[in-house]
Amino acid sequence: MIHLPLANVDVAWYLLVLLGLIVGVLSGFFGVGGGFLSTPALNVLGLPIAFAVGSGLPFTLGTSTLGAMRHRRLGNVDYVLGLVVGGCSVIGVELAKGLVLQLEQTGSAGTLIRLGYIGLLVSASLSMLRGNLRRRSVDTLGDDEPMTKLARAAQALALPPHIRLTTSQISMPLWALVAVGALIGLLSGFLGVGGGFLLVPVFIYGLGIPTRVAIGSSLLAVITTSGYGTFTYATAGRVELLAAVLMFVGAAFGTPVGALATRFASGRRIRALFGLMLLIGAIGIGLKQATYDAAAGVLLFGSATIVGAIILVQFLRGLRRERRPPGDFEARPQPQGLDR
Repeated sequence: MIHLPLANVDVAWYLLVLLGLIVGVLSGFFGVGGGFLSTPALNVLGLPIAFAVGSGLPFTLGTSTLGAMRHRRLGNVDYVLGLVVGGCSVIGVELAKGLVLQLEQTGSAGTLIRLGYIGLLVSASLSMLRGNLRRRSVDTLGDDEPMTKLARAAQALALPPHIRLTTSQISMPLWALVAVGALIGLLSGFLGVGGGFLLVPVFIYGLGIPTRVAIGSSLLAVITTSGYGTFTYATAGRVELLAAVLMFVGAAFGTPVGALATRFASGRRIRALFGLMLLIGAIGIGLKQATYDAAAGVLLFGSATIVGAIILVQFLRGLRRERRPPGDFEARPQPQGLDR
C-alpha cells in the first residue's frame, strides 16, 4: 500500500500499475487517453472525485503521447485536425475547472460528474454501436468506413474558411473544428479526461474521418487537452502525481501494443469493441453512484482486462500471420467463394 498525501487515502500500488497496463492497451487501440476508464477507476479505488479527475489527467497526457507517437509511425495522424481541435479545447478546460472546484465546495461534485459520465458514455457507446448495426443511413466506403449524413453536411457547409485535412483526404470548414474543440475541452475538463472517447465518434460519425486516422488524430488533440488540464488542476492542488506515475509505468508497456494491434483489426471491429467498452464503463460508474463499490471495481477492471486480452490476441495473431513464410499454405490467398 502507498499513501497519497493530498487525497489522504491509501491505495495498493500494484493495482495502479495494473490499471495503467490495461488502460494503456485500450488507449493505443481505441485512440483515447484512457481517462474515461482511469478517472472512474481511481474514484472506485478511493480517491475523492476532484483528485480522481486531476490525477487522471497527467496519466492521460502520458498515454496519449505514447499512442500518438506510435500512430504517427503508422501514418494515422492528421496534424491539422489534431492541433486545431486540441488547441481550441483549452478554453473549455479552463471553464470546466472552475465549475468542478465550485461543485466540490458544495459537496455535489461526485454525483454530478458521475451522472455526466454516465450520460456521455452511454451516448457515445450507442452512436458507435448503432453506426455498426444500422447501415441504412450510412454510406459504406473503403475498408467498411462509414460516411453519415451528418458528416456529409459538415463537410459541405458553406462557411469559410475551409481547410484541407491532408491525411484524412477531405476539406472541412475551420469553424466546425473550432466548435468541436471548444465543446470537447469543456466536457474534458469537467470529467477529467482527455476527450478521446468523445472525439473518436465525433471524428468518425460527425466529420467523416476514417477510423484509423480518427484514432491517431484524437490522440494528438488529447495531448493538448490533457496537458493543459494537468497544469490547471495541479495549480489547484488536485493532482496526486505518484498515482499517475505508477499508472504510466504500466501504460508504457500496454500503449504500443494497443496501437500496433490496429494494423490487424478492421475499422468495424474497432468501433464495435470501443462502443462496448464505453457502455460497460457507464454501467460501472452507475454502480459506484449506487454505492456498490465492489461490484463497480470488479466490472471496470474485469471488463477492461477481457477487452485488453481480446486486443492482445488480435495483435499476436496478426504478427503470426505477418511473419509466415510466403510459401506457407495458410498464408496463400484463398479462392473466393470457398468459405461461403
